Amino acid sequence: MSNINGQVLLAENSAGNGLKRLKLDSSGRLECSVNEIEITAAAITVAVDGLEGLQGTTNTKLDTLEASLTSMEGKQDTQIGHMDGVEASLTAITGYVDGLETLATAANTDLAAIEVLLTASATDLAGSEALLTTIDADTNDIKTNTAACATDLAAIEVLQTAANTDLAAIEVLLTAANTDHAANEVLLGTIDADTDAIKTSTAACATDLAAIEVLITAGNALLTTIDSDTNDIKTATELNSGARVATTLSFGTVANGTPETLPASTGLTLNNSSERLGYHVKASTNNWTGFIEQSFGDDLWISSGNINGGPESEVFGSEIKAGKYARMRLQHTALGDITINGAFLAQ
Repeated sequence: MSNINGQVLLAENSAGNGLKRLKLDSSGRLECSVNEIEITAAAITVAVDGLEGLQGTTNTKLDTLEASLTSMEGKQDTQIGHMDGVEASLTAITGYVDGLETLATAANTDLAAIEVLLTASATDLAGSEALLTTIDADTNDIKTNTAACATDLAAIEVLQTAANTDLAAIEVLLTAANTDHAANEVLLGTIDADTDAIKTSTAACATDLAAIEVLITAGNALLTTIDSDTNDIKTATELNSGARVATTLSFGTVANGTPETLPASTGLTLNNSSERLGYHVKASTNNWTGFIEQSFGDDLWISSGNINGGPESEVFGSEIKAGKYARMRLQHTALGDITINGAFLAQ
């Protein structure tokens, strides 16, 4: 305390409301008033009793601590054993890690190869996607065609049902035909016998036909002579009588419009062989009408009679001669042409 010699020390009083000077002795020690120290024996006894209680509690806790330390020593022994096992496990794990490291290296190599494959697969997938789009379109077409096929199959089924019915009917007809065939075989046997007889008769006829052919040749020569003589007689008769036989009128197809005239505008020259003029018309397709005209000088034609008919009709008739010339005119009465198969005037 020598370092505070000659200095004034202050301390706060117990009331906390002021400072008081502290006194030191010649040796520098703080001087205290014994009178001001209030210590009672009772307070000391109480304090001692409290210390004894605290000492007993402390001893109990120390005993508990000792038991805990003993238990901890046993557990530490156990933990040491466990640590030995852990150390062995760590040694094994270190070996496994080394193996895993080797496997990881190999895996990295494989992953690099897989990456290359995945890149190629991505390219293939792009191509596959385009192909799948095409397949989808084709599938839609197949779906549409399948629907059409279903309709066709339904129609075919109807046809098949009808065909089955027809086949059943055909089977009945075949059964009947087999019966008729048996009868035909018997009939053919009879016909074969008759044919043999006819063959024999034909051989005999061949001889007779040769003789007949000789007679026909001679007859044809005679008919040629007769035809020539008849023509000569006909010519002589016509020259003597001034008569003319029937004149054929070739109308062919009469078109829609003005009536067509045959013979031409000059007409047919009439003679005195008879009092009447005959006519004949055979027409086809559509109804038709016509008339007979006569004239004295080819300049004024007068209708002397009307004629008409229908499709495929054939008309005959006659008119009294009333002029020097005569002609026939025809026309159709319906839309379309008519075809005249034959027409003539006769006197």
